[in-house]
Amino acid sequence: MSDLAAPTDTGAPDAATDATDLLEDPAPDVTADELRAEVERLRGEVSRLRAGEEPVGPHEPITTGGHLLWVLGHVSAEMRQRLAGLLVRSTQTASVCAEADHERTISMLRQRTDAYAKTIEHSRTEADRLQRTGGPDARAVAMALTYALLPEVQQ
Repeated sequence: MSDLAAPTDTGAPDAATDATDLLEDPAPDVTADELRAEVERLRGEVSRLRAGEEPVGPHEPITTGGHLLWVLGHVSAEMRQRLAGLLVRSTQTASVCAEADHERTISMLRQRTDAYAKTIEHSRTEADRLQRTGGPDARAVAMALTYALLPEVQQ
């Protein structure tokens, strides 16, 4: 969570606080029993929303779903939206990579690069050998081969 803001206190009452104490002037047509029932319903909702949360510090990495749930439950609405957007984009990117089979493509490209490097090394060795041991025609071929292998020419 290093690039995320620390969870903010929303100022909302803790689930253990009795909401009836927070109402200055309850509506006259609401009974104490109805208020208690509403408080109990809201406490159940808070418990349901917080189920599975695993507390995580402000600079600790989010490594579990419980960490993510805890962060989402304790940050501002703007940060929740930002995190949700990041999660959606990451999922889309992973999906595209899976569909395009990027891992296999990268592996194949690495194999080709290794093969090209071996070919280039073999060609340089052969050019050196021709330069030292061959006649004028061999030296001309070696010079041409050396020129073709220069990094500036390959670009």
